[in-house]
Amino acid sequence: VLKPYICSLESNIERRFQHIEVLGAFSVLGPKAVALNDAVTNISMLQTLTKKFIPGQEATVIQEWTSYKQHVLVGTFKDKTQAEIMQLLASEKDEWAEIYPNLCLLASAGLVIPVSSVNCERDFSTMNRVKTDLRNRLKGEHLAACLRIAVNGPAPEAFPYAQALELFFRKPRRIKCSDKQCHLCQK
Repeated sequence: VLKPYICSLESNIERRFQHIEVLGAFSVLGPKAVALNDAVTNISMLQTLTKKFIPGQEATVIQEWTSYKQHVLVGTFKDKTQAEIMQLLASEKDEWAEIYPNLCLLASAGLVIPVSSVNCERDFSTMNRVKTDLRNRLKGEHLAACLRIAVNGPAPEAFPYAQALELFFRKPRRIKCSDKQCHLCQK
């Protein structure tokens, strides 16, 4: 009874995380991988990344990485975390793109790969809340604006409702509010 469950669980995990070795291979850009000085493992991780992101550049990547190791051990990248090093490599404002063009591409790729699908799922849930059956004609620019506000916008309690109503009722409207003493819409 337990064996089919474990096998099914294992196959689901393998199916969901097909490229887990690629994510793990980005550790080669960190200080721990450099400090271990395990050339076989590091070159294997570099080959994994190169095959996936910049095929045909394996020799160049390994050559860049050999020089890069010195920067991590005793140079500019000493005492920095992997995230800080990857951000420096990926920065277009620094000279690292000229010194290590391929490693910079790998660092850029590593920084934008989502670790989970939570943000994507959250955004689709937001779209389902914004684009309801009553608002089914929302498309393009207007839908994007509504989604941007729903995801990044101000908290509802911080929204200036009075100012929005004033702006809305500056133009003559057929819609009037039911409050006869409302100073905004009775103008």
